[in-house]
Amino acid sequence: MTLTLDLSPSEEKDLQTGAAHDGVPVGEYARNLFATALRQKTTAHRRAILEAEAAEAFAASGETEEDMEAYIQQAVREVRAELSARDAHP
Repeated sequence: MTLTLDLSPSEEKDLQTGAAHDGVPVGEYARNLFATALRQKTTAHRRAILEAEAAEAFAASGETEEDMEAYIQQAVREVRAELSARDAHP
């Protein structure tokens, strides 16, 4: 997919500076920034879904807050493992 972005002169300068700092072409630097932001957004979205599911299950279960915290922590570990596996095998 090809994207065209209208950047302000300041944004363009920041992009060029970051690319130069990392020693990569501007297009590659921009793609890496976008991919990182997309992963972070996807992770935040997945976490929100998991938290909503956990809250719903908690309300219906009659379990304690400690039980809910353990469930959330397990879900977070699972998402992190999934992301690590995906990053290791792009």
